[in-house]
Amino acid sequence: MSSLKELLAGSVPKSLKEVDGIIEQARQSQYKEIYGWRAKGVNGVCRDRDWRDEVLYFLLPDRFSNEQTHDRSNMLTLDEIVRLRNLSERPGWDWGKWSESATRWQGGTIKGIRSKLKYLRDLGITALWIGPLFKQRAHQNTFHGYAIQNFLDIDPRFGTREDLIELVEEFHANNIKVVLDVIFNHSGDNWGYEKDGKELDKPSYQPWPKYYGDPNDPELRKYSTKWRNSSDSLTNQMNGLDDGVWPIEFQDFSCYTRAGRGSYGEGDIRETRAQHKRIDFDTLKDFALDNGGTLGNLIKCYQYWIAITNCDGFRIDTLKHVSIEDARNFCNSIKMFAEGIGKCDFFLVGEVGGGEVNQQTYIDYLSVMKSNLNAALDIGEHKNTLAVISLGGSAASSYLNGFKCDTEDFGSHNYIAGRHVSVLDDHDQISKNKERKEVKRFSEIVEDNSPSKNHHIVVPIAIQLFTLGIPCIYYGSEQAIGGIAKSQIKHIPGDFGYGTGDKLLREAMFGPEHPRKSANESMSEQLNSLDTSLPGFGAYGTAGKHCFNTSSPAFVRIKEMLGLRFLYDVIRYGLQYQLLIRLPGNWFVIPNKGGELIVWSRLYAKYQQVICIANPHQFDNRGADVCVNVPSVKKSDNRGAGVASGTQINTIDMVIASGEQANAININAGSYKVILNTAEVGSNADVTYRYNGSHRTGSVVPVKDGSSEYPYIEIRDIQPGEVIILINS
Repeated sequence: MSSLKELLAGSVPKSLKEVDGIIEQARQSQYKEIYGWRAKGVNGVCRDRDWRDEVLYFLLPDRFSNEQTHDRSNMLTLDEIVRLRNLSERPGWDWGKWSESATRWQGGTIKGIRSKLKYLRDLGITALWIGPLFKQRAHQNTFHGYAIQNFLDIDPRFGTREDLIELVEEFHANNIKVVLDVIFNHSGDNWGYEKDGKELDKPSYQPWPKYYGDPNDPELRKYSTKWRNSSDSLTNQMNGLDDGVWPIEFQDFSCYTRAGRGSYGEGDIRETRAQHKRIDFDTLKDFALDNGGTLGNLIKCYQYWIAITNCDGFRIDTLKHVSIEDARNFCNSIKMFAEGIGKCDFFLVGEVGGGEVNQQTYIDYLSVMKSNLNAALDIGEHKNTLAVISLGGSAASSYLNGFKCDTEDFGSHNYIAGRHVSVLDDHDQISKNKERKEVKRFSEIVEDNSPSKNHHIVVPIAIQLFTLGIPCIYYGSEQAIGGIAKSQIKHIPGDFGYGTGDKLLREAMFGPEHPRKSANESMSEQLNSLDTSLPGFGAYGTAGKHCFNTSSPAFVRIKEMLGLRFLYDVIRYGLQYQLLIRLPGNWFVIPNKGGELIVWSRLYAKYQQVICIANPHQFDNRGADVCVNVPSVKKSDNRGAGVASGTQINTIDMVIASGEQANAININAGSYKVILNTAEVGSNADVTYRYNGSHRTGSVVPVKDGSSEYPYIEIRDIQPGEVIILINS
């Protein structure tokens, strides 16, 4: 039997028939013998943790790291960031060229990701989600990876198949799982529409059963479809691996809907042939998954990647745009294959755009005892609300109420913590919200003159880490990367799409001096040369400066929070409810406005309680009396005894014991011990400042009025953008 190295020693497969042997050997329970030297990764540490224990870290491989050394000599320091933020002019800096560089390949690689293993491990990341690595068209700037030209190869600008295998092996050896980003809704721009010898840029949508080139339609038969050659011109013939699409099984136009462009949201989510399920994704060509063996061939491609890499899960792109039946068949086939080779916890998380209702629909239809889709990404209103409450823009209950177990929307399943992946920032920011129209990272929205500007992101990340769900941190968030200074926006060229495009979500964290050579050049030139006419697309409008600062205000705080999350089971598995607070001159209520302390609790069987407190205000300290018990609540009126009239405390319904009455939860704790104070953590990393404020780590906060219905602890002077965590003594 061939070893893995021998199986990969030859050229890249051109047909799925060439990968059948690898897939079958894995399927026949001979995985250990084939992979020998990687057997521990199959049955070892990466299989014995619940996915609720994980913290995901999402990165775009082109924008994360290259193989170069990143030390303090070329690091973008906090002092430099503050200086840039305070400048109104930057003579000699060309914003137009920096903007142009944003669309180009920057030079990040698989080996670059491996070089940052220690950085990620020290942060406390336990699972890595890598953006698509599969081969793109040689002469297009699809650095994001979502425009696949060859489904059986790695893009050479990222590296090789062997590089990916070695990455997974090394990360597994360090107890970190690896999730790959996959696409089966569409391929890259590997062919085009043509009429009268001219290519069509934006062909209008054709409803089912129509399609461009239909010989039975007198109008549509005037159109034709042709493959792109290596230089992206349209042709009828493919001569090499840079032409058209690979493997061979996809070189048949019947594999594609050929319906043109349309609306991403048109049609019912349950309708198999709704417009949003048939359209091309801009220039990316939609697969006809219901035609012949197209879906089966795509499944086989991704079974191949499981077999050779030993990865731990897939993030599935654009899942909303395939039918529920095709999604179920894909997920089930992947799950069954993974289980057949000993990977019984293979994780599938879907990107389902359009809000919580759509997300819930796919989870409900695809999840049968967790045998299909594990979870959905929180990319709807829940994500937007997280950002808004973390800036004091609305009451915390607008987010925490989304976890109620008796609601009928996506929130009902958030109670099962493994069913949703919590997201703050990402590479698209496709969700919409009246209060967050602009497409920006969270840290850019924080006011530039806020004392918490460099670490305020700790608030929403604390909410991610310490509420129900699987948290996901987007690369650079741990450094509070936040676009450019507001004073310099006026210099950005009009075509940059500032605030509406995705460029400022995708900075190159490793700070390249220059991007790769243009995609118009040969692949050899792209791999071996830089375009010195442009600056690299570094953070904050820089080039040549990396952001891997393990002493930054955000990094040190988030690192401590990650460590704490892993230490306490109650944080990951416990019941969750919002706590009542009392402000001066008021009684205990759930606040109905933003800017006050965000307070919630995680509870294990009434004996272990963790209280989480965050100050979302950008400028002022905050404090309150925090009720440590949950009072009795009637479901019929959603109010508790003594609660101010009209104040809803719906989140308390999560602790319903039975029937109409929600029983009170009495912790009976005499005191609470502070186990984390992020302000103190930040001061410990800053040699110029020592924390002398309230609630130091290790200090004890006594419970007052312990015999009443509202026993409470006094919380005072929590600084802007800071978090404290307490546990009952």
